[in-house]
Amino acid sequence: MKTTGELHNRLAPDKKMGSGEWVDIAGLIAPKQAVDNLLDKIESGKLKTIRDVEDAFREMHKSYYDWEWTWSCKRIEEEEGKSVDKFTPADVIRIVERWKKSVVDLDKMLYEDARKEFTLSSMTGFGIDGGDEEKKLDFEQVRGEFESNSVVAAIQDHIKKKTALGDGLIKRLEKIRS
Repeated sequence: MKTTGELHNRLAPDKKMGSGEWVDIAGLIAPKQAVDNLLDKIESGKLKTIRDVEDAFREMHKSYYDWEWTWSCKRIEEEEGKSVDKFTPADVIRIVERWKKSVVDLDKMLYEDARKEFTLSSMTGFGIDGGDEEKKLDFEQVRGEFESNSVVAAIQDHIKKKTALGDGLIKRLEKIRS
């Protein structure tokens, strides 16, 4: 991507499906219109077998990210007060910075919540027959140490990956010329 025109082409959704209401159908979040279309095909007999319905679900699943972008794009346009074909690289950089801050702030909240699970007061039931040191050792043998805990490590890894993703996109956007 080297020009603002290419940026606009990348941002424009290539599917109409997804801009309206979304629903949960058996754990698959999908546009209500897509679910209504599926039900119409079942009721009309266009989908006759379980295999046909399964294939339709697979197709819906496969389309999720395209539909998600259509919905997200509409929401971003509402938030920004202009259509994506009017966005400048600076607009997109501002949106990416806001996204990155939100992701990292949420992960930091998860990290601090996880930290609470490793406080002495949370170690109730561990090392009952000993003092605080015995309780701490017993707890660590069962749950491990905070910094090496798999959940904590996953949160830290997520922060690194999403920060790198946002920073990489921003670097590419900074190179775009009008």
